[in-house]
Amino acid sequence: MSRQHTLLISVISALLCTPVFANDDDAAEVAAPLNDFFQTESVFAQEAGEWEVKVGADFAKNDEHKTTELSTGLEYGITDSLQVELEHTPYIRIKPEDADEESVNGQGNTSIGLKKSWMHIGDSPTSIAVGYEHAFASGDEEVIADDDEAASDSDELYVTVARELDKVGNTQVSLQLGTERSDAADESFANLAAYHAIGNTVVTGEYNWSEEESWVTPGVFWKPTKGLEVGAGIGFGVNDTDGERLMTRLNYEF
Repeated sequence: MSRQHTLLISVISALLCTPVFANDDDAAEVAAPLNDFFQTESVFAQEAGEWEVKVGADFAKNDEHKTTELSTGLEYGITDSLQVELEHTPYIRIKPEDADEESVNGQGNTSIGLKKSWMHIGDSPTSIAVGYEHAFASGDEEVIADDDEAASDSDELYVTVARELDKVGNTQVSLQLGTERSDAADESFANLAAYHAIGNTVVTGEYNWSEEESWVTPGVFWKPTKGLEVGAGIGFGVNDTDGERLMTRLNYEF
């Protein structure tokens, strides 16, 4: 059995186990002010029987090229604390800054994942989520290959710890730690994120670090009606990371 298949079976078994310190109903005590950040996985899961459809458009630029990326996603709550998710990148376009080089475009990868949340552990303001994602290298090599290496499937495993800073849950800070493994490389990452809800507006901030790059990402989500979120964020490369990103999101729950 391959390493990826062994990891997949182990993680799914762990996620499906019932914890001794929290019930599924605990996840639904308070409606989540925010479903997801721009570059960080939140601690919240979809409620039982609830769907969420996600679409996004990202525009990035650095000294070498400009990138346009469209993303789609679908999440479903199996229980109030366990969700399954499917993501697909239908279009990526990379335009080199060098006028002598041609642009390339194509389809990106598809991934599936699970997330299990334990909310307000022991009636505290602390919540935890663990997640697993498997990405299939199903996209076009022209846009998904990295450093002239052949693209391969990858597995991502993470844990997120979040703490609410007020009694009503309008302000939260979270830390996500994880690792991504593929045939090409193993890479660790960490994301520090926070949000503050004001009425139907949620202001967010993120610091995203990996072994390859680092980003600071402020953003805002607006909820014009029940179930609908519209968001925009700007990522700035920090440390030795060059470039900026404009990220837009449209999420709908039903």
